[in-house]
Parts: sequence; C-alpha cells; structure tokens
Amino acid sequence: MFFLLTVSVAWVADNADLTAVKKENRPKERVAEKMVSQSAHQMTDEVRMARGEGGHYWIDGEVDGTAVTFVVDTGASFISLSYEDAEKAGLDPGNLEYDGRINTANGVARIARINLSSFRVGAIEVYDVPAIVSSPGSLSVSLLGMSFLNRLDSFQVEGEHLVLRR
Repeated sequence: MFFLLTVSVAWVADNADLTAVKKENRPKERVAEKMVSQSAHQMTDEVRMARGEGGHYWIDGEVDGTAVTFVVDTGASFISLSYEDAEKAGLDPGNLEYDGRINTANGVARIARINLSSFRVGAIEVYDVPAIVSSPGSLSVSLLGMSFLNRLDSFQVEGEHLVLRR
C-alpha cells in the first residue's frame, strides 16, 4: 500500500513539473493570438446557402424588416432592388428620382439611389447600406451585390455552398 501511494505521488509530482515547464516554454504571444482567434470565432455570424437551379445562389433577405428574395451577384456594385420589391418593402419607389443609369444584361436601365436603414441575411445584419432601385420592368429579380458583400469578413464557395461570414 505504501509503495502504491509513493508511486502515485511521484507520478503526480513529475507530471506537475512537466506542465509547469510546458507553460513556461510557450510563447505568450501565441497564447494571446489563440484566445483572440477563439473569441473572434465565437462571435462570427455565418450564413450558408446551397447552390440553386442554374448554378445561382438564391437567398431570402430582409430590407428594413421586409422579406425579399435575392440572387447573389458579385458583378452588381450595389444591392439592386426591383421596382416591385422596393414597393413591397415600403420604399415608395414611385416618388424616387430615377436619375442614374446602369448597364445590365438586358440593356441600359434607369435607377434611383437610396440607402437602406437595415439589411439582414440570416444572423448577419448591416445598417445604412447603399442600394439602388430599378425603374419599373427593368429588373426581374433583386440582386444581392457588393454594397452588402463588402461589409462581410468573407464570402466564399465551399463545395456546393456559398458561405457568408461576419
């Protein structure tokens, strides 16, 4: 019994010494980086969407609290709302000034520049986002463009999914 107790105490003492040495030899900067990384990882919001028909990524977003369906378009400089979706979101597109022009796949379209108070996709929400509203009939689907995507920490394709992180 005495022998077993002595061996156990010796084993614990040896391991305590090893732990102390390991802690002393670790660079403090690496530990701090790891903690910051873990903390940032825990605070990251992530949205994953599967590739849809035709290879496009369709996502439901919220424009000032109103649900709108978008196709993700990295070639679009702004969140681009169809006239109909702007109307649905209560942005009163009939009273906007359509003084801009953009080139689209369907030709030149007249647009009005606006700022959205808030825009949300899943757990990711941004505020005061530049956007455009297209004139009636010039855009058949709203586009989730770079004015939102640039606010993210990252967006990337992983297999068959587009992953948005903030």
